[in-house]
Amino acid sequence: MIVAFRSFLTQKVSSVNIHAGRDTVLGRVNIVCMQDIYETWPEMKVFARSVVTHYEERKESRRNVWLRQKPN
Repeated sequence: MIVAFRSFLTQKVSSVNIHAGRDTVLGRVNIVCMQDIYETWPEMKVFARSVVTHYEERKESRRNVWLRQKPN
């Protein structure tokens, strides 16, 4: 799961919070580490951006469907 990628890239506080409902393994990577990875393997930057774009598009699509729904 990718959470608050835009916040990660801009290094600005996100409005997103993570709440685990059960036992959870959480991974974390800092921006310096990611920049090192991107410099070592430039194709990883392309891959990461394509993954994020995919999830952003899905999120926007779900949001649009939700907005078109009639209230109960």
